[in-house]
Amino acid sequence: MIPFAINGTTALSAERSRKPMFLYAGNITMRKGVHRLLLAWKELKAHRTHELRLVGDMFLSEKFLRDFRGMFTHVPRLARDELDRYYREAAGFVFNPVADGFGHVILEAMRCGTPVIASKNCGAPDTITNRVEGLLVDYGDQSQLISALDLALSNPAELREMGRAAFERVRKYSWEDYGERFLNWLRPLLKHG
Repeated sequence: MIPFAINGTTALSAERSRKPMFLYAGNITMRKGVHRLLLAWKELKAHRTHELRLVGDMFLSEKFLRDFRGMFTHVPRLARDELDRYYREAAGFVFNPVADGFGHVILEAMRCGTPVIASKNCGAPDTITNRVEGLLVDYGDQSQLISALDLALSNPAELREMGRAAFERVRKYSWEDYGERFLNWLRPLLKHG
């Protein structure tokens, strides 16, 4: 696996305080695991102390969402600079899809110093070491997702450290580095062809 690249990083301020807010960005669907995130958020009663901000087009049914009124904020699609501001404000980013080739939103969050809680089904294990740059869970294991969210909600200092590590790690994912890694992978194949 050759992790994708991300355009430049921003300066990370250690003093900048994060909002008590967790973020998701992308299509808000069952395939992306947002329904499982909402169920875990409700079970933890996290909405009492933190905001869950869902950014993107909503595809979950009104019937399903009725049980979660007041537990999350929905924001339609945003311009890139506005979304980057949300990444920088968030205490953590959650991405729990059943399958995703590589969730570029992971690198977008890391570029802003935001730790990521992600399923192992979206390229996250190629960019995140569990409990270093974020937290990894098995998709479908609701108890793992609940435990990861509980750890993140209960340990803001550890979460900030993961954010710093995420920022440092993503600095290695420039387009130049991606091109070099790709060419290194391709050269042996060309010799045998």
